[in-house]
Amino acid sequence: MFAAGNIGHFFVVSSFVFSFVFIISFLISEKSKNKIEWFRFGSLTFYIHSFFIVGIFIVIYYLIINNRFEYYYVFQHSSQELPIYYKISSFWEGQEGSFLLWIFWNIVIGIIFINKPVSKWNTSVMIVIGVMQLFLTSMVLGINLFDIKIGSSPFILLKDAIAAPIFQLNPDFIPEDGTGLNPLLQNYWMVIHPPTLFLGFALCVIPFAYAISSLRLADYIGWIEPAKKSLIVSTIILGIGIMMGAYWAYETLNFGGYWNWDPVENAVYVPWLFLIASFHSIVLTQKNQDNYKLSLILSILSFLLILYSTFLTRSGILGDSSVHSFTDLGLSGQLLLYLFSFIFISTYYLIKRWKTIPTSEKEIKKYSADFWLFIGVFTLLLMAFQVIFPTSIPVYNSIVGFFGGFSNIAPPVQKELFYSNAQIWFASTIAILSGLAQTLWWKGKKSEKLIKLISRPLILTMLISSFVILFYPVNNISYMILLFSSFFSIFSNGSVLLYFFKNRNFISSASISHIGVAIMLIGILFSSGYSSIVSQNYTGLVWNNDFPDEVNQNNMLLFLNEKRKIGKYDVEYLGKRKQLKNYSGYLNENYLEYIPLLNQYILKKDVDLNGNTIFENDTVEVENQDITYFELKFTNKRKGFDDDGYGDDEFNLFPKVQTDPNSDMIVFSPDIKNNFIEDLYVHVRTFPDPKQEIVWKEKDSIVVKIDETFFLNDYVSVLEKITTKNINNKNRFTVEASINIMANNQEYIAKPVYIIEDNKVGLIPDIIDDLGIKIYLSEIIPDSQSFKITFQTTQKNWVIIEAVQKPLINLLWLGFFVLLFGLFLSLFRIKR
Repeated sequence: MFAAGNIGHFFVVSSFVFSFVFIISFLISEKSKNKIEWFRFGSLTFYIHSFFIVGIFIVIYYLIINNRFEYYYVFQHSSQELPIYYKISSFWEGQEGSFLLWIFWNIVIGIIFINKPVSKWNTSVMIVIGVMQLFLTSMVLGINLFDIKIGSSPFILLKDAIAAPIFQLNPDFIPEDGTGLNPLLQNYWMVIHPPTLFLGFALCVIPFAYAISSLRLADYIGWIEPAKKSLIVSTIILGIGIMMGAYWAYETLNFGGYWNWDPVENAVYVPWLFLIASFHSIVLTQKNQDNYKLSLILSILSFLLILYSTFLTRSGILGDSSVHSFTDLGLSGQLLLYLFSFIFISTYYLIKRWKTIPTSEKEIKKYSADFWLFIGVFTLLLMAFQVIFPTSIPVYNSIVGFFGGFSNIAPPVQKELFYSNAQIWFASTIAILSGLAQTLWWKGKKSEKLIKLISRPLILTMLISSFVILFYPVNNISYMILLFSSFFSIFSNGSVLLYFFKNRNFISSASISHIGVAIMLIGILFSSGYSSIVSQNYTGLVWNNDFPDEVNQNNMLLFLNEKRKIGKYDVEYLGKRKQLKNYSGYLNENYLEYIPLLNQYILKKDVDLNGNTIFENDTVEVENQDITYFELKFTNKRKGFDDDGYGDDEFNLFPKVQTDPNSDMIVFSPDIKNNFIEDLYVHVRTFPDPKQEIVWKEKDSIVVKIDETFFLNDYVSVLEKITTKNINNKNRFTVEASINIMANNQEYIAKPVYIIEDNKVGLIPDIIDDLGIKIYLSEIIPDSQSFKITFQTTQKNWVIIEAVQKPLINLLWLGFFVLLFGLFLSLFRIKR
């Protein structure tokens, strides 16, 4: 009766009911003479609604942290082995959790508004937030009403979610472990990226709420200033969320980039463009007391596109075209109702108030700052439409199918080229317009002064861009134009900043933001357009006849401790590594001995990890048993200042491979050598399959004594010690050899075991995977105090890697921080 799941479901239903109550309370507050009393009552019921939402979070985290796998949501998204921070992020891996995350941010926003002085704007905004909460809480309601499913509950039991035979035999069956978090999401960016992104989603409701309130209250002036501020905040937060996702992709996925034009990426990118367009439209409205209609429409559309992106990613409609979309939980109808309800409300008020919205008969003067800014707004909209229309192709096909027709329009096959080739021209236009508009806005009001005003930035642009184009070289026309446009934006906006500096005036936040965008564009241009594969196969060998030609040609096979030339580096593969809990650094996998019965690892030798000594036979915990790191040593011989005229530029990279035992999924994640000029991006393409049967050569043997040096497959080896054990079993006597093997300055430890039990002899070999050696302690010779070591060999460890140079990619991240700095400055100016 009082099970945690029942309590959680009670909280969901209660939050849904109280969203109704506080909406009605704020509606009455608008019309009642006792506005303050009703506003306070609405605030009280909103706090109660918020209490139940927080209660839902507490219950779900209680279930996750305590491994309550009898609940389907916990079983599906968590596991016992997950560290606590990944248990936290497993909350929002599922649809229900991500909806709740959105709901949570809405209550934070609502608390801010109910603590402001009572006004018609705050009341109206709370009504809009209330409608949002009503719809969102319905998405996690999880009830059936007249055979209609309303929402998907995170508190459903596993036995009610899946029809497994085990539940027929044992209705109380509880699995020992869950399926765990998707390996792709086991990254620290996934702990902070989704909350930031959903905060951005939530913040988009504020400019929408002000726009709708403006129409509802027929006040077309008072909404502009608070909407402008909220547009900046939502642009900042949503932009940070998008860039976090881009860096996660760059750091975690192995396609070598940060943006793949996936439909889910596009669905977030488009509303962000609309937010920027809406902000610039409001700037024009504020200046000229005109364009109210455009500003209202764009503020509304920015939010409606957030809802549309929610439908795209959660209805399952993108299942065949996106690897990031959620599967359909049967909520597509609800999502459509959600979307069309807000479209209807927005359209109704726009039509109702259209004729009363102020307009000005004054035309924008041609080639003035206002003119270029207005063109910039429409260029941003064209950028957005060029992305959203092809992304929505699955929606068109579904609409035609719904009405009985047949449509099989396919999304762009080469989506990277399709989108990038168009977006580059829009981006070039935006860069030029930002320079023209800012220059005229601050330095000159007359269009005839334009040439004079931009002459210096234009000359600098021509000189610098020509130099780069000739000496890099840049040989693509569209790249040349984007480079020219970006430099023009930097120098023209820079001239505005210099103008303010000379006049000792406040700084132009817009110019800083525009410079940031231009720097980003240069970073995108070079990192995407001129990335180069440096792991070219120069050996003439084919790694595998089953591999595509591209893999055989663009990837390098590295055998253990053998150097290959990759670009300007000599690269050496040093072997597989593991990461230990509570220790930084990586440990040679060979130093770990796994004890299956204890599910623990013990050390074969004393090791030092970044100043921390761990001793032989100590028990240690591996951070994640499913992750293997491949250590690669890069050495660049270059001219230096030491005695022999050469210096060594050395560094080690650790690209990783993670397997998912529940789905046989393998994730190849890169490691990156960051440099301001260029990044070296390295990831594993393939490695020996651990499940594949190993073919061993014939056995060979050698007789040695303790401390005697000998050779195992040409590797210098020493029998360091012999350990005997006879514990708890008088009929069993074990002898363990400890053999130290040196291979290219790396130390390996082999510990084969010789067992005597009931006058029978058993041999437990030790396998050194890296070296391809299986070692036996095959005989004890008491007369000569020596031991017979038998060994077999196979192909030693290898890995195939791809290495890519990403020139000037750090300009992308730097430019984004400059953009954020400019936006924060503009926020400060508005506040001031």
